[in-house]
Amino acid sequence: MQQFNFDSIANEGDTEDLSVLSNDILFKEMSLLFPNVNNILIPKKVAYALQKYVPKKSLKAIDPDPLIAVEKCLVFLSNLASTIYTDEKWKALYSPLLHEQTKDKGNTYLYKKIVEVLVKGTNNGPILEVDTRYYDGSSMKYKLADPYLKAGLTEYILKTPKIIQVRNKLYYKQLSKALNNPIALNLVRIYPKLDLPTSEELLEIGKRLVKNGYTTNKGKKLTIRNKHQNHYWADHEKRSFVEDN
Repeated sequence: MQQFNFDSIANEGDTEDLSVLSNDILFKEMSLLFPNVNNILIPKKVAYALQKYVPKKSLKAIDPDPLIAVEKCLVFLSNLASTIYTDEKWKALYSPLLHEQTKDKGNTYLYKKIVEVLVKGTNNGPILEVDTRYYDGSSMKYKLADPYLKAGLTEYILKTPKIIQVRNKLYYKQLSKALNNPIALNLVRIYPKLDLPTSEELLEIGKRLVKNGYTTNKGKKLTIRNKHQNHYWADHEKRSFVEDN
């Protein structure tokens, strides 16, 4: 099978640049699949908390440039974004990936320093919690502190070129693996041809299901959140929210 190598691809901010690399229809199709790597999803208010309330001395333990330090913290936290909408709030994060996401030019393991800064947090409490129990062969588990779990998500646009380059490289590695896997390659070819419903269309479907009294396979009652937090419902643990799915 033909091997694809992306080591020579320029590290631009937007992976849609893939479409200009080749006239091959495959690359044109794949350019529709990949997001702008400048953008990450993070808990609301966390960027402000890091910039405003975390001591500069703590941030400089990560990087001399406070902006780079803050953005490396945000990249780390973006790995936990999905847990805001799942029942299980703890998530195992693979340490080699954390290292790849946050290392400096000297290949220094910075993610442990990032964890220390996030666990220490601000005067109002930690930003991150760590499951200190270790099981042989398993990755460490992390959880967003409750105030950030309840805040919801917001989009953040990265500004640091080096961090954007690193994220691009990680995307290209994933893409290379996909192209050399027949099943994944077929999926890459198919996805751009699918017409998926928009968020607005999915919300309308969800509203109809709620009106019909739909319950999930786990017996949870489907509910429209309407911007309310979980504590609005006394039985929120027995509900599944349309906007979170």
